[in-house]
Amino acid sequence: MRKLFLAALASAACSFGAAQAATPVQVTFSGSDRLGYNAFGPPTYFDQQTALLDALGANPTFSFTFEYDPDAVKVGGAFPVTLLSGQAGSITDFSDYTASILGGGGNILNFRLYRLDYQQSSLTYTSQITFTLVDNQGGLTGGGGSLPDTIDPASLEQRNAEFRITRSGGVGQGYRYLGGGTSVGVQVVLPPPEPPPEPPPVGNVPEPATWALLILGFAGAGQALRARRARRARRAQATA
Repeated sequence: MRKLFLAALASAACSFGAAQAATPVQVTFSGSDRLGYNAFGPPTYFDQQTALLDALGANPTFSFTFEYDPDAVKVGGAFPVTLLSGQAGSITDFSDYTASILGGGGNILNFRLYRLDYQQSSLTYTSQITFTLVDNQGGLTGGGGSLPDTIDPASLEQRNAEFRITRSGGVGQGYRYLGGGTSVGVQVVLPPPEPPPEPPPVGNVPEPATWALLILGFAGAGQALRARRARRARRAQATA
């Protein structure tokens, strides 16, 4: 009986823990207005880098949806995040980028996509896409340096998007980027929690005849118990 009780208690604890698990948060960044352009250094870059900026130059629309777990643990200075979908101009494949969230526990969150395009000795080329959220009222603070359980777009003071390519070494430092924050849309979705498991099926209700047999059985058992007690009483009187 004790083992059964402990097993039931452990099962209840597991169910409670599952019920308390944080709900994943989906955040979508989008825009359709032409972003500001800035550049520094000689315009020497790889085609795969300039393709991103050229695509946005021809069609400035973009939309990126990320999903993160509020209980995620920071690894190497960044939180893990999943890129569910991405589109920048005509480009829709961002599988060669690494997604992460920088920040947490403060007023700023950076959703970043990073790709190392080339590296040899001191020569490095990268492509980066960064979406920055700023909430000076603490709405991006999850507590203890963690991610927030949700994000309220109405409370954001800043919402910036930046598409940047960089170069270090070789012909010198350089960068080109498209960026801006006046028209970046932010949409937050909390997916519905998984439904609880269905209860085990209830057995069929016994037929009336079965109920009658059960009642008769209980009555017979009671009568036998009373007869046994009466025999014990008579024996006790006979030996007294």
